Amino acid sequence: MEYSGASQHRASTRETKIPMQTPDRLGSEQLPQLLPVVCVVLALIGLVATSLRLGDLPFWVDESIAALPALSIHSELLPKNPFDLDYMPWQLKYELWDPATPLYRYSLAAFTAVVGFSELHARWFSVLMGALSALALLVLARRLHDRSTAWMAAALLLTSPTFMLFAREARHFTFLMCMSIVALGLLYEASQRPSSRATALWPAGVVAVLLTQTLGYAILPIVGLYVMWVGPRRVLDLRYWPAYVAAGCAYAAVMAVFWDTLPFFHQVDCGNRTAGCQPSPWYYIGALHEFLAPMEMQGRSRWWRSFSLAQPLALLGLIAVALRGLRHREARDGTILVCLWLLAPLILLSTREVKFARYLFIWAFPVCCLLAARGIVELSRAPGLRRASGVAASVLVIVLVIAPQLRRGEGANDRRVGLRLAMPSYVRDEILPRRADNWEMIRQQADLVAQHVRPDDVIVSAFDDASLGFRTGRFVYSFLNSSRTDRSFLDLLARTRAA
Repeated sequence: MEYSGASQHRASTRETKIPMQTPDRLGSEQLPQLLPVVCVVLALIGLVATSLRLGDLPFWVDESIAALPALSIHSELLPKNPFDLDYMPWQLKYELWDPATPLYRYSLAAFTAVVGFSELHARWFSVLMGALSALALLVLARRLHDRSTAWMAAALLLTSPTFMLFAREARHFTFLMCMSIVALGLLYEASQRPSSRATALWPAGVVAVLLTQTLGYAILPIVGLYVMWVGPRRVLDLRYWPAYVAAGCAYAAVMAVFWDTLPFFHQVDCGNRTAGCQPSPWYYIGALHEFLAPMEMQGRSRWWRSFSLAQPLALLGLIAVALRGLRHREARDGTILVCLWLLAPLILLSTREVKFARYLFIWAFPVCCLLAARGIVELSRAPGLRRASGVAASVLVIVLVIAPQLRRGEGANDRRVGLRLAMPSYVRDEILPRRADNWEMIRQQADLVAQHVRPDDVIVSAFDDASLGFRTGRFVYSFLNSSRTDRSFLDLLARTRAA
């Protein structure tokens, strides 16, 4: 009887226990479901805007480099070089394009094998991977912090003009972003739940990042330092050795043949780099500003001439994450991971392969969105907003999506300050207008070839031979950065005249 009574007492205690609110909970009791609904609607608006007029323009040169090798995979199972140029001969040693990092092109080839290959479908793939990046960020942010932070981080990612700019190109940006977020999420999950499935999968995720694009190697210092922090025993389990061996063999099989095509082992010309071969940390500060103050990413103005609400909110979020890691032992692993994630671009700045802020987008932008979302959570907890924190957070995230910016004039003596809504302005000025051709005038050149060039004529392009060749269905010689000498072109000209 005593045992029965004790059991009844414990059951009664459990039934009447009031759940404690966790320190990370946003907690709007009035409208608990408002914030997720607002974030989903904003994310859908961002995806729709990003998808508008995707197929209007021909590939430009960098898209050709990234996407056209996938077309040859359909017929030859190999990412053949689409160019006649010989800009980096060591990269084309095997007549393949970036054979040491083939995952993006094979994934694009698989996608376009189902839907068909075109400019539209290749860019669709980038948008799709951007949506999956937001989903992966939502899951990781939920594990690091709370649902409110997670929903807002995903919404901010998908609605930023910075995201729209890069996701609308048929390139590796969003694919590598997605792979890196998934790999970091698996690593963090493994550290928090040892011997889980994530323990078996995270090394495969890291290998996928390395095989996607050269900039994926920036994940190595993040992973290495984080494993040193938590200890290898928390993230590795010998029971999963077959998974580790499989991931290692996949990487070794590619590197054993193509390791010497990686740019780390060669001198890379940086004459066309706006920041030189090795930019300083100030370049990184400017790049972060460009991500948090959209429409400044083109380098059209000095970074101190514009201000966006996302900047102080991201700083507030970073301070909150750091303080939480100092105060709560259970939060330190997440704090270390976020800080390493944020500092990875600084490591990139010490390599010769950094060119323009858009390469830092892959690593810095997701964590910028995470910190801005965290800043909204902290601000909504202010004494005057606590009782309606869900409404306050919803209003703040809408304001950040619209992205109002204060901008000074460009002139040295121009002290005027204007207000601009970055997201609506970008959609209105860059997405909605119908354009007949890209800046290389590829469509105009293709029409000229179709009208005037005979079957036995030779076509020589001054710049983008791959896009023109794709549009015309003919081989196009390249004059710029070609391995051929001037004499070879004169001989080619003489042969065509004789014919």
